Amino acid sequence: MKKYLLLLTNLIAANCLNANHSFYIGATLELNTMLGKRNDSVENTNRILANFTTNKTVNQRGIYGGFFVGYMLKICSFGIGPEFFYNYGSIENTVSNTHKDQGAGINTAFDIKHRITTQSGINARIGCFLESYFLYMLFGQHFQTGNYKVLARQEPGGALVEFSHDSKNKVNRGASVGLGAQKQITENYGVGIEYKLINLPKRSYEFDLVDGNGTKLTSDIKYKIHSIGLRFIYKF
Repeated sequence: MKKYLLLLTNLIAANCLNANHSFYIGATLELNTMLGKRNDSVENTNRILANFTTNKTVNQRGIYGGFFVGYMLKICSFGIGPEFFYNYGSIENTVSNTHKDQGAGINTAFDIKHRITTQSGINARIGCFLESYFLYMLFGQHFQTGNYKVLARQEPGGALVEFSHDSKNKVNRGASVGLGAQKQITENYGVGIEYKLINLPKRSYEFDLVDGNGTKLTSDIKYKIHSIGLRFIYKF
């Protein structure tokens, strides 16, 4: 086996005199679009149920900025390597509605917000070099931080005049695929453009409003993120 590996290495070296590897760092500016569906409902011990949303469309955009570090192995015109990234930004999707409890004579107004913030992960980039260009596909793991916030207001004369709840930050993990193009401007500097599709699993939340009527709020959301970004690269 070692003899065959040595033979393959010598063959590559003989036919690909430009075989090399490099490390790089960079910054990115992205437009992220959050697309998906959400369901929100509330009920209490009086058996009064309200479906605030049923498969409601989510379509929100936000700007993200971040940095990345990576390694590239180039053999002939073929390139492959891992890349680690971290981005920060914010996208929010809010539903406002009122739950009317005729039995208790109390109306409860809700603002229900799903918010996503920081992103991190690793991508494998695989592609080919065409003169000063690198055209590639990517496959990776994406870690998306998000939270769920509720603001509830009761009238008239409810046990809780105003109450807020924050789920705190939770991380959702999904898979990413994408395409990109990069141009080397000088020996060390390059620019690029990249598109990614991130598919994230459904995240469900449940919250009990301690108002004496056993009011329970249930909310879930499933979404994808479409990301297109400009990249600025420095190669060592």
